[in-house]
Amino acid sequence: MQKGIIIPFLIFIWIVNANIINCQVISPSGFDQYQDSLSTELSSRVGLLESNLEKINRLKISGYTQVQYLWSDTAGSLLPNMTYMPTKTDQQFQIRRARLKATYEFVNLEGITLTSMVLQFNGNANGVTLVDAYGKVLDPWIHWFGFKAGLYNRPFGYELAYSSSNRETVERGRMSSLLFLNERDLGASILIGAPKTSPWNWVRLEAGLFTGVGLYSLEVDRKKDFIGQLVFTKSNLNETVRFSGGISYYKGGNIYGNKYHFEIADKNGQKTWHVEDSTQNPNTSFTKREYFGADAQVSFENPLGLTTLRGEVIFGTHPGLNTTSLPIAALTTANMYNRKFNGAYFYFVQNILHSKHNIVVKYDWLDPNTEVKGAEIANAASTGFSLQDIKFNNLSLGYVFNFDHTWKFMVTYEMIKNEITSLPNYNKDIKDNLVTFRMQYRFNNI
Repeated sequence: MQKGIIIPFLIFIWIVNANIINCQVISPSGFDQYQDSLSTELSSRVGLLESNLEKINRLKISGYTQVQYLWSDTAGSLLPNMTYMPTKTDQQFQIRRARLKATYEFVNLEGITLTSMVLQFNGNANGVTLVDAYGKVLDPWIHWFGFKAGLYNRPFGYELAYSSSNRETVERGRMSSLLFLNERDLGASILIGAPKTSPWNWVRLEAGLFTGVGLYSLEVDRKKDFIGQLVFTKSNLNETVRFSGGISYYKGGNIYGNKYHFEIADKNGQKTWHVEDSTQNPNTSFTKREYFGADAQVSFENPLGLTTLRGEVIFGTHPGLNTTSLPIAALTTANMYNRKFNGAYFYFVQNILHSKHNIVVKYDWLDPNTEVKGAEIANAASTGFSLQDIKFNNLSLGYVFNFDHTWKFMVTYEMIKNEITSLPNYNKDIKDNLVTFRMQYRFNNI
């Protein structure tokens, strides 16, 4: 539609500017020659316009804004996305995300994207930051192998790469938020996957090396973290049932801040953090950061509407400090704590009678230290245990209204439960339930 309007208009302007049409009287003998010249000129200019429009169409601009209101039981409470409410209030307005994304693609005559580049920026109360900056290239011969490098989502699990503009809950699970803070990292990946015409197009592999420090930090040591993911996607013939799944592996670490690190030990029947004296040079030895993950998703059409089930489990070893379990993204001289963990999330999403209305139930948990439980987490002064060792689970109930392809409204009530321990403030379930109202506007392909 746009092309049909723009091309004739531009042709008319160029004709006038070039003085192709004028008021001179043309003799009959010269009319045919003039007509041929005009036809050639028009064909040339139309071809040039189509070429320019093709280049313009390779560039796609999209974006979305999420504005929300949060209401917590308690001022200053820890939120599921591992941030805190302000210390003096239990409610606040937020611009959660304001994204602007540019994608440039080169597509061959077969409709296969051979090269692409992505730049994406995010704005919020803290300013504007770069969140995606990467290029991807596909081999031009058999279209099985690709290479990707830059700043992009870590290829681990399902929830990390699932866009927050499409996600049915306001935040990812606590597990994803803690282990992979800000989701993205700087690195390079090899991609292996068959083209759509191949009978093997249901499986793909991505493996790469990354800095391990995440989105907002500079690389601080020579060690690279390995991430690998194997994914499959299938559907029935009429695509009323779609299912997918994958397995993921993460292997990395952080350079020790000093020659001491802490491991769980049993002293006289009491679990405690025990300091280990490493004889290795702390400047050349690294902590163990190792995750194993598995995920599965299925969606199917039925008389009630589209039903979606989704789940993911991750377990392994995660290094941290006594004051935080967030990934270590800077050099430090503090003591390191090696924690064995597990976590999971499970979604149930039900569209209501093929309408714009959806209900969502999500349950997730994170146990950051599986070697101690409940009352064993006691007497911080002698054991060293802290908030970083306490298990949390979260039952989330939500409603999503898709007004149209641009506007979406969400409300979520999260019931957050902490493990009952012998630590002060955590010898009962703290009041930190959360209500979130969100409005999202999205545009695509300008």
